[in-house]
Parts: sequence; C-alpha cells; structure tokens
Amino acid sequence: MESHQTGMRLGMTPVLRTHDMDWVISGSLAFVIPPRQKGYWLRTEAPVHLSDSAKAFMFALHAHNAATRIEAWLLRDGVKVGRLDGQESRFASRNATWRPFEEEVELLPGDVVRVECEFDTLDRSECTHGGGE
Repeated sequence: MESHQTGMRLGMTPVLRTHDMDWVISGSLAFVIPPRQKGYWLRTEAPVHLSDSAKAFMFALHAHNAATRIEAWLLRDGVKVGRLDGQESRFASRNATWRPFEEEVELLPGDVVRVECEFDTLDRSECTHGGGE
C-alpha cells in the first residue's frame, strides 16, 4: 500500500469486487445560451456505454443556476422507458442534491440518456457558456 501526500491511502487488488459503483453523467458542456432569454430549451442525448447491465440507485440534477426545468429520460431502442429525474421537472438550483430513486433503474448496453433543460437568462447580460454563470 502506498500513501498519497494528502494522507489518503490507496489499496489495489487483482480481485474484482462483487459490487462496484461509478458515475453516469449526461448532459452537455459545449453549449451557449444567449442572454435575456426565457424558456430557452436544450436537449442532449448520450449513449450508455456498458459491457453489461448496471443498476442506478441515485440521481442529481445540476444546471449552474440557469435552469428552471430539467427532464431526464432513459431511452431503449428509441422509446422512453423511464424517468431519471425523480419526476421533479421543475428545477431549483438550491435543490441540486443527490437523491435516491424510488426503485433502482436498470441500465443496459445501448441505452440512451436524454436530458432536456429549460433555461431562464433574463437577468444575464452575457452569454452563458456550458451552463456556467
């Protein structure tokens, strides 16, 4: 075992764990929202690259204080099969925390995550890049 300068210890083993966890993040960082816009919608779709099925158990919505509505959907073969936003379409940045799904969501190889966001930049005098302020 080696110790990093922060004091954090990292242990490595050739044995694969029975359960593992990782992040699935969908959205876009390559967009520009004009200033003084109300109801400006963006949609992005991202394929889920998996070698096997996986279970999602939590979600978090994040839109850098500009979104008023976020919808996230799981698509399988082009058909919506489930919501990935806790069915809380109205969005407030102060509520951007991790929350558990009511039931785990199965992700399969080839699935697609669609995220649709409505932005309000009426109070901004410059473009919003990538959702930043």
